[in-house]
Amino acid sequence: MAPPAAPVAAPVAVPVAPVAPVAVPVAPSGPGGMPVVPMVAPPAAPTPMPIPDLAFEEPSGPTVSLRRGRARRPPRRWGPILVVALIVGLMGVGFYFLIDYRLKHGGRGIVGLGQDFDQYNFTLVAPDKPWVQDVDLQNQLKVKLAWKRSKPANFMALHYQDYEKRLPGKAESLDSVLIKLRDYFQGFIWQPREPSTPENLVANGTLAGQKAVVIEFQGERDQVAYEGECYILEWRGYVYWLLTWTPAGQKDQVADEWASLREGFTLMNHREGWQPLPRKTTPIKGKNYALAYPSEVWKPLKVDGYDAAARVVLIGTDPQEARKFHAGQAALIQVLELAKSDDLKEAVKAAREHLVAQLKLEGLGDVTPQILSDKGGEVNRLADIGKVRGHLIKMRVKVSEGTFDRFMVLAITNLDDAVVVVRCECAYKRRDFWEAEFAEVIQSFRTEAPPEP
Repeated sequence: MAPPAAPVAAPVAVPVAPVAPVAVPVAPSGPGGMPVVPMVAPPAAPTPMPIPDLAFEEPSGPTVSLRRGRARRPPRRWGPILVVALIVGLMGVGFYFLIDYRLKHGGRGIVGLGQDFDQYNFTLVAPDKPWVQDVDLQNQLKVKLAWKRSKPANFMALHYQDYEKRLPGKAESLDSVLIKLRDYFQGFIWQPREPSTPENLVANGTLAGQKAVVIEFQGERDQVAYEGECYILEWRGYVYWLLTWTPAGQKDQVADEWASLREGFTLMNHREGWQPLPRKTTPIKGKNYALAYPSEVWKPLKVDGYDAAARVVLIGTDPQEARKFHAGQAALIQVLELAKSDDLKEAVKAAREHLVAQLKLEGLGDVTPQILSDKGGEVNRLADIGKVRGHLIKMRVKVSEGTFDRFMVLAITNLDDAVVVVRCECAYKRRDFWEAEFAEVIQSFRTEAPPEP
């Protein structure tokens, strides 16, 4: 009997890491039933063991994942955009200053497209091409607006002023533009359009549907002779001066264009119901005559020290304070009474002889007054002296070796008991202003029955 077998020791269980099953895909059958051999993936790279001396701590905080994103857009081209923005900005600034300039000068809008000048109560359609606005001309002529063109040469200017509660009177309105024209042109001469005269400025044209005074003028500039005209319009406290001129001999050629330019000037309706403050006058009464003078211009003086035949002496000063700088601003009127003459012709002779003698007494020595002329010839002729038929003389009295240079007017009437002479005088260079003021006093002359004793 065989000995019993020794017991087999129970095996010690050694843990073995489980091997993850590898899923091997079943090879599909190829054509003809041949199996397709799958490609074997390369073995994975071994994981490197960390080296203690090179083990750095991971930085704290968020980490940035460098992942490939969408394709980046090309950078924007900002240069052209900035250039366009700069141009638009400059245009805006320029437009702002243009509008600001127009508003400061009373206008709303842009010249050339039609413009409302609210502050000055008118609208203007400026000349279109080939006309261009001429700022140099504006400054030289001292006007608000001016334009020019060529082929043919032609010019237009507009000036305006607000006198508020009063109208300046024809003398002041006329003088305002004549000063500018005399400064701009050499050899400047002017005359009112008929039937108006320097002694009696009446409406002789229309502008913007209203009656206006029109004067015609001639002068020279840069060796070129010019001729033109100026329309003077008073409207609700405003005065407008619209001028056009062209080289001499072309006036007929541009007459229609001038008329078209004036049609572009229209009035607005501000100050509806406006009435001017009346010009106060003070009467003068002689033995059998009377006249009057504007109190704002003329003040009476004592007759002592003047012509011995003077019954009234008036001193005149320009009512505009802004013009006080003009030398020789004062003017003088003397109402003289001379002995009765047989007729007007003898009265004129007596008045002239009296003047020459009086000038000698005033220390001027031997002077020969120069008779002045207008478009009607020499102003030494019959004329209406107010409501009386008489004689009018205009002269220049100048001393060759001295500064005395005077403009004088004699208005002579032969009344029933005396020859009455209104002698007016001023500095010759201020003739434009004072001539109309003299005329206003002279035209107030009338006869009156003498008061009862």
